[in-house]
Amino acid sequence: MASEPRSVSRDVSRRMKVVIVAMLLIILLPTPILSSPTAKIVIVVKNTDTESSVTVSVRLNEGNYGNQLSVLQPQGEIKSSYSVAPGTHDLQIYYWYEGNMSYYYEHSVSRTYTLWPFETEEDRINLAPPFVT
Repeated sequence: MASEPRSVSRDVSRRMKVVIVAMLLIILLPTPILSSPTAKIVIVVKNTDTESSVTVSVRLNEGNYGNQLSVLQPQGEIKSSYSVAPGTHDLQIYYWYEGNMSYYYEHSVSRTYTLWPFETEEDRINLAPPFVT
């Protein structure tokens, strides 16, 4: 007498199937969430000078976000928003006022942000002209 092949799923209880699916989700789900851009960084840069315009270069180091170059009029501001993956991100802002290009590297602001999934970090940066002596 030959025995008939039996289905494996017939012997597995419904509770065991639920446990197996739950374990697979626990193992596989964090990878796409942690590598996708689920966090956000919002930066507002303001020129606090009332007389001179300022050229601003904003760069987020991680990822391919490019370099945003803007000219802010007196008392003007720009708002930049970046969708990023959770983790640590470095922001670099270089700025120079009218006729003050030689001090490009001396006028900078650096910030580091550490974000969790679905977190939004907002920051306001006020730029001031260099002291003239």
